[in-house]
Amino acid sequence: MRKALQVILAALLLTIFGQTLYAQNNGRWVYLGESNVDGNTDHDKIKIGRDDGRFRAIQIRVERAPIEFYRVVVHYGNGADEEIAIRNRINPGGRTRVIDLRGRDRVIESVEVWYARAKYDSAKPKLRLFGLP
Repeated sequence: MRKALQVILAALLLTIFGQTLYAQNNGRWVYLGESNVDGNTDHDKIKIGRDDGRFRAIQIRVERAPIEFYRVVVHYGNGADEEIAIRNRINPGGRTRVIDLRGRDRVIESVEVWYARAKYDSAKPKLRLFGLP
């Protein structure tokens, strides 16, 4: 009897855990592009384009070295722009929160980033951009 109860409890926990993961991310993250901070300060534009689909959210992930963000602007296919508030510094292996985009699913034309390599770090940071359909 005790073993049957353990099996039922384990199945229940797996079901709850699986539903929670599905609710948090009912789509899959799509890789949209990347850029490198080549100098001490840098400005890059990651072009996405209309053919890559509509996205309801984006996320920026940082690799190799810390990045200090100054400004991030999402440019939509219809000509509208949206400035995104990002904390000042993200360490390697870190990421932004899931950034919900205004309005309904939006076609992203490009994402423009003004950023800098964190002081006293010689590695070149890499920014990777993902979208959630």
